Amino acid sequence: MRKFKLALMIAMIDLSVFAGGKTETSDTINGYSSISLINIIEKSKSAFSQAELVNIIDSLMEIEKVDVGYYSYINSRIQKHSCSLNNVPDEKDELFPGSEYYETWDNKNFNNVKDILAGDTVVNIFILDSIHNKYVHPCPGIVTSSFGWRENAPHNGIDLDLNKGDKVYAVFDGMVRIALRNPGYGNVVIVRHYNGLETTYAHLSKIKVKAGQLIHAGDVVGLGGSTGKSTGSHLHFEVRFKGQPINPSDVISFKEQELICAGEVLIRNNKWGIFAYPKYAEFYTVKKGDSLFVIAKKYGVTTSYLRELNGISKKAYLKVGYKLRVS
Repeated sequence: MRKFKLALMIAMIDLSVFAGGKTETSDTINGYSSISLINIIEKSKSAFSQAELVNIIDSLMEIEKVDVGYYSYINSRIQKHSCSLNNVPDEKDELFPGSEYYETWDNKNFNNVKDILAGDTVVNIFILDSIHNKYVHPCPGIVTSSFGWRENAPHNGIDLDLNKGDKVYAVFDGMVRIALRNPGYGNVVIVRHYNGLETTYAHLSKIKVKAGQLIHAGDVVGLGGSTGKSTGSHLHFEVRFKGQPINPSDVISFKEQELICAGEVLIRNNKWGIFAYPKYAEFYTVKKGDSLFVIAKKYGVTTSYLRELNGISKKAYLKVGYKLRVS
């Protein structure tokens, strides 16, 4: 993290400019709004001291929201210098992971982006790429509670068994967006990844990272525990896209502890939310008179398999024309 801040400082010192233009807005960097700071950078002729620059960079990592234009601008300055420091994103990367999908960086609100895909809109993402090409399972424990409906309420993640103090790992490269204590999640870490997904690690006994920290797949984000609304030690693990929960089993095989598909994955809306599936997945269009049992028999699977695959409850009604994923 220190090297990451140093890279930012190199970029900002090159701009050699900060003065005036202070504001009283809530989202500020040492009194400067993230939007007006770009103009200040361009127009000012006097420079801050090194200590003041460091304070500004520290504040950047801690403010509640950062305007996309500001961090894109800073990113361009870092790329100009072609920094070779460890933990600094490659020149092909973006400073803030997934910025093509998100307009702000918010380290206070958990899932403030509520942009459910409309109609048949499909978003294509690549789980791994040539730069960020590693997956690490969050912890080796067995699944104790699946994604979906539980006691007439949605369970937006998967629970994995572990003991207090067991290490919990980041599944992909990314940047920590949330690292704090919450009444429900307990000690929780949320990481935004370069593929546009966010992963949540909840009920931790200890948090081992800070908001704004660049991390790699396999880095320890915290230790297992039972904080928040939890009846026993376990990891509550979520996968989300633009704030909306996706069944983690859509992309991860928890039995094999590996990715189902490391390549292209499609994300689309359905009656019950959004779901992800490999590009090669097979779908069946529901016809009049169909039932989940009939469809399951046709494809040689169980009804529970189809419910879990599509994130639907036992009471769900299959509407004619609905595209049901069957493999």
